[in-house]
Amino acid sequence: MNQKIEVTVSVIIHATEDMARILSALEGALGLGEGDFAVAKSAGHYENPITVLSARVAKGRARTVLSRLLGQLTAAQIDGLVSSMDDRIEGSKFHVRLGKQELVGGRVVLSDSDPVRVGIHVPLYGGADAAEAFAGILRGRLG
Repeated sequence: MNQKIEVTVSVIIHATEDMARILSALEGALGLGEGDFAVAKSAGHYENPITVLSARVAKGRARTVLSRLLGQLTAAQIDGLVSSMDDRIEGSKFHVRLGKQELVGGRVVLSDSDPVRVGIHVPLYGGADAAEAFAGILRGRLG
């Protein structure tokens, strides 16, 4: 896998949600602990308090997070990511959304509803095809 790989993770936590449970789920699923996340307090559309957690890891740590994530996805989920690749690629970044509530329940499920957002960034050189590069990563050809 490209040595310059970077993985970003972000999640919005609403006032009614338990941040400790969400952090525990993120650690269990991705290996990212509380110390990996920057915390930003904000207000939602109706001025309800929200917390935004965001993490960015690179190189070996990013490979570990990515391997953990991909290892928990089913073959059908991987196929779904590959088939929807055009909608998920922005430049040299691939976007994956995981169901936050399912993650808290111990399951890794792809979901666009109230998601944990995961971005995978791999620099592409010499006209490399982003879809081909990310398909290789998803199919387990991690370099």
